[in-house]
Amino acid sequence: MPRRLITVAVLAAVAGLAACADAPPPTPAATAARADRLFTVFFEPGSAAIPAEGRASIEAALAAVVQARPRAVIVRGHADDIGNVRQSMDTSLRHARAVYDVLLDRGVPGDSVVIQGWGEFNQQIPNEPEVRQPEFRRAVIILR
Repeated sequence: MPRRLITVAVLAAVAGLAACADAPPPTPAATAARADRLFTVFFEPGSAAIPAEGRASIEAALAAVVQARPRAVIVRGHADDIGNVRQSMDTSLRHARAVYDVLLDRGVPGDSVVIQGWGEFNQQIPNEPEVRQPEFRRAVIILR
């Protein structure tokens, strides 16, 4: 690449950065508008049945879907580390699928919902091995 072209590219990049430095920071409302909305459903050990508290969280997510009209709805299932990794993955997918089924039954288009199973990984808090933590048995509804 010719030396002159490199110099021009560097100067353009510096000018672009300088323009960014002069821009005001985003307002809290603009930042909040871009933030993901999260709704959590907790499960009993070994179960994918949605308890009453979980139904309330799904209802809140449904109301937010109507209001915010997100581009995507992601349901991430999680599980504790009781059993082997495959069992945790299966359980986390059952958690996500249970929430997905309710969302579809309530009118959310299936092609706008993605389900993921995270098993025992990516937990909110540290865990001692083979300890049942209610926070680990959950599905998180993410509106983007």
